[in-house]
This record gives sequence, C-alpha cells and structure tokens, in this order.
Amino acid sequence: MPAGSHGAAILIALAIAAPNLVWQAENGWPFLAHGAELAAHKNIPLSPVAFIGQEMLTFGPASAPIWVAGLVAFAFWPRFAHLRWVAISWASLIAATIAAHGKPYYPAGAYPLLMAGGAVALEAWLPRFGQAALAAFVLAGAALTAPLVMPVLPIETFIAYQRWLGLQPSTGERIKLGVLPQYFADMFGWPELAGAVGAAYQALPPQDRERAVFFGRNYGEAAAVDVFGEPFRLPPAISAHESYFLWGPRGHDGSVMLILGGTRDGLLKRFRSVEPVGRLDNPLGMPEESANTLWLCRDSLEPLEQAWPSLRHFD
Repeated sequence: MPAGSHGAAILIALAIAAPNLVWQAENGWPFLAHGAELAAHKNIPLSPVAFIGQEMLTFGPASAPIWVAGLVAFAFWPRFAHLRWVAISWASLIAATIAAHGKPYYPAGAYPLLMAGGAVALEAWLPRFGQAALAAFVLAGAALTAPLVMPVLPIETFIAYQRWLGLQPSTGERIKLGVLPQYFADMFGWPELAGAVGAAYQALPPQDRERAVFFGRNYGEAAAVDVFGEPFRLPPAISAHESYFLWGPRGHDGSVMLILGGTRDGLLKRFRSVEPVGRLDNPLGMPEESANTLWLCRDSLEPLEQAWPSLRHFD
C-alpha cells in the first residue's frame, strides 16, 4: 500500500473514532473507568495460554484450525507479506486484552479477518481431500456446539445437554452462576421484574405515583423496566450504573422510590421508610437477580439530585 494510502487510512480511522472519543472526554472517560473496575474487581485474570484456550472455546473449537491458519498465513506466508499488519494487530490486541484482564470475547471483531485469511491459505495448502475433511470437521463441530451459543433447544433440554457434555457454565467473572451460562441466564426474568414493579407502582395512591420511580441497581434492571414497563405506564427508570448515570435522576427527588434487592436495614440508611411490596424469584436467571425483595422506599435522607454524583458505579 502506498505511503499516501496509509495516511488516508489513518485519517479515516480517526474520523470514525472522533465522535466517540469526544463523548468519552466530555463524560469523564467512562470506558476507562469501566475497564479499570473490571480488571481490578470483576473479571478473572487468565494466563496467555489459558486465554488462547478460552479463545478457541469461545469461537468454537472446530473453527480454530481456520483462524489459526489465518494467523500463521498473515504472519509468515509470502503471499500475504503485505498484510503482515493483520497478525501484528491481532497479537497486540490479544496482549492488551490479557494485560487488562479482559474477557475472551472482547477481541471478537478481529476473527472474521483471520478466518477469511485462513480459508484462502488452507485452500492453497491442503489437497482437495483435506479441504473436504476440514469442512466436514467444522460442520460437525458447529452442530455439536451450536446449542451452547444459540437458543435452539428448549431450556430444560439445553440444561440436560450441557450436563451430558460435562460442561459447567462460566462467566469469566467473580460472580455466582446458576444452572445456565450468563448469556442465557440474562434472557430470563426481565418481563417478570417489570411486572412486579408495575403492580407495585399501580397500587400506589395517585399522589405517590406522580413522584414514584424505579431505581435500578444496574442497567439491566433499569432497561427491563424501560422496555417492558409500558403496559403499566411506568415512568422511565433511573440508575447510577454505567451510562444510565448520565441521564441523572430525571427530576425525581427520592421521595418515592421502588428498589429491587438489598436489605431493609441497609436501605433505612438512605430512607426514612422502607417496606416490602413484592418478591422476585427467577431460578433460571442470574442468582443476583433472583430471590430479591422489591422495596417501597420513601423520603430520601439526602435529596436525590444532591446524592447522585456519589451513587455512580461501574461494577
């Protein structure tokens, strides 16, 4: 590629990234704060060997020969000498992800390019019989592992299939799991959460409904109420978690709030009155989202607008 083309490519990349960088700078670099929180307290650190092993599991063991071949081709094959930057970029990305205690799926965007290169290389390197055998291996592996990454089986059948394979769900995080991997567990319980909040909201006297709001402990809870709460005429939820924090308390003063989870004694440190108004049990979801009490909290001891900056969290 001519030198001028390199310069143009860099300028185009900067132009694409510029709006995001400006937004990050204006909002206190939440991406960096989030990454630091994950690295320090949430994600499980992996050695380079363990991380590469997780990469192979994450993208399907049967696909590994293709992207590994692509990596080798981009790094050493003379035909791809002008594309050596692909291998260097992948190695740099993986090293940065390991150093930051990132999850194996974080570099996912790099793999389609490796697989494309691997397909070209393997077509050139393998005899026709070898190509057919590799295609059969990839298809068989995809059929075996598809239920682990796509919701193609009834949930009880999936649980039995997972046990038959001898697999234990893992998140790569220091959190407790139930019977499902997190990406499946997080598909359960959200309409029920919105329903419980909606029932408690509609049971309030009209003067309280005008001031009431659901405060989500995390963006998942807040988003569930926003997405599934319309039939109950719920106001937009608020949360101090991640980017929900940036929308602020939306004019609410903390006089009437619905909060899922926590203890009454703990919430009484922030409110004058705390009473249970519902219960959410979600055995197929994440344990942290199950067996929680829905609390009606009244009269925040500190005005919500004033307390808001101290509530922000990235965990």
